[in-house]
Amino acid sequence: MTRVHGILATLLLGLFAVACDDGTTGYDDLLQNRALWESRNINNYEFEFEWSCFCLVERTMPVRIFVENNRITRVASAEENRDLERRRYDDYRTIDGLFDFLADAYRRAEDVRVEYHPTDGYPTSVYVDYQRIVADEELGFTVSDFMPVDVVRRP
Repeated sequence: MTRVHGILATLLLGLFAVACDDGTTGYDDLLQNRALWESRNINNYEFEFEWSCFCLVERTMPVRIFVENNRITRVASAEENRDLERRRYDDYRTIDGLFDFLADAYRRAEDVRVEYHPTDGYPTSVYVDYQRIVADEELGFTVSDFMPVDVVRRP
């Protein structure tokens, strides 16, 4: 999905959220922070990422994600700097993809909690509980050590 499609999808979901507004401002925060992120116009970057879920260990291990022209070009284990197989890239997202994930979570989940980077706007800590009465379906992630780069480093 292109960045423009992502923004349009977020805005459309925003209209849905306004129609179903329960008084929270979480979705408004999402829109404001996505706009801040977009204003930065950062297309090449890398960051450390970690899923938090009741999942296999291989999915929850910390990884370093490398993004070039808004596409994931490399995912490596954070501890060993060992490249993951390309088939596993689908488990991860660009920052734009994380915003899309959040927009979907606001539409489907019962509880969404997010912290954003204060100057760049990207999400740094996320917790999503899709159904409060169901155990172990919660999903979250953390983003850390974000670095914009001119050229993505190759191994």
